[in-house]
Amino acid sequence: MYQRDKKVQCLGLNEFDSMKNGLLLILCIVSGILSWNESQAQSVIAERPQTIEQAVAQREKAAIMRGAAEKQYAEGQQECHRKVFVNNCLAKVKKRYREAMLAARDMDNQARDFDHQVRRDDAQEKIAERIKNQEHKAETHKLQAEQHRQDEAARQVKREKKLAEKSQQAEEGRRKRAEERARHQAKQERREKRNAEKATK
Repeated sequence: MYQRDKKVQCLGLNEFDSMKNGLLLILCIVSGILSWNESQAQSVIAERPQTIEQAVAQREKAAIMRGAAEKQYAEGQQECHRKVFVNNCLAKVKKRYREAMLAARDMDNQARDFDHQVRRDDAQEKIAERIKNQEHKAETHKLQAEQHRQDEAARQVKREKKLAEKSQQAEEGRRKRAEERARHQAKQERREKRNAEKATK
């Protein structure tokens, strides 16, 4: 491409006839248009952020890039309307604008995708934590229910043991009372027998 100094050099070639000078002048002007602000059209390679802070900063940077692209596009259009080959200039300006907007969009998408992934991961962690808590509660409830059954069974055994002891004590009491009555009856019979023998003498 021709640079500005080459354009000046072209304009100084007065040894050619007017037609050749005119053609060279057109060629130099076109070269100047093509080389206008070429560095602005370079794309920015977006990298995926690794932290929330990086994602926020990257989205802010993408917004700044979009604003700068809009501004440069408007300024470039105004500049092109002062050029000879307006359509060619506008096409170049539009191309640079599209490339800048694509780079900004890619950068914003990378940050947005990371943010969405973090949100999905957080949601999955919360679901996993909720499931874990529910399982823990269910296991705790199961253990408590089992402990309750064991305690109730132990209390039932204890009640049955007390009932058996009371029944045994009652039976022992009845047996002792029966023995006591039998002894008393035998003693009474012996007394009556002795009294009867004395009466016959």
